[in-house]
Amino acid sequence: NGDDISFNEVQETCPTIKSASHGMRPIGPHGRLMTRLQRQTLLTIRKRFQNQSSRAWKKCLADEELFPLFTLGRDECAKEMGVCATWLKVRMRERGIKVWPNRKLLPTTCALFKLKKRLAEIKNMQHESNVLQIEYERGILEQEIEELRVQRMQIVRKSCASHIFTKFEAYAARIDVLDPDWV
Repeated sequence: NGDDISFNEVQETCPTIKSASHGMRPIGPHGRLMTRLQRQTLLTIRKRFQNQSSRAWKKCLADEELFPLFTLGRDECAKEMGVCATWLKVRMRERGIKVWPNRKLLPTTCALFKLKKRLAEIKNMQHESNVLQIEYERGILEQEIEELRVQRMQIVRKSCASHIFTKFEAYAARIDVLDPDWV
């Protein structure tokens, strides 16, 4: 893929990203995994900020660039962007993001991860004899995952002004940023 960024380039630009023992998966300073989209977004922002004066940074950050980062910590994002947390907090308030949604999303992130992991296990059990039970459990898990997705959208809705949430909904319809595929 032409828009992939080499891991060495990411590690040089974003010093807190380390490789995991089971491959080169970026990990933030608090031990949370980052998706490829989050890693690329942070690297793009950081490179752009390096080429601009600090006064021009305010105009360099688009709302859509913040959306994939909502599941990471605000301070973690600021550090990876190469700015201070206060600067990011002021910019998000200017844009209508009242509260960075990460903390409220964390419990649902853990639950979503566990459900998706169990769903993957069930999909691998397709060859077993009790197909009806497996399909029943799979249906229940898919329903619970969908309920969590709705709950996560409501958390973001409460965290943002309506005009930002409208942009976020349109963005999330194209790229599901609240349900990253870690499994």
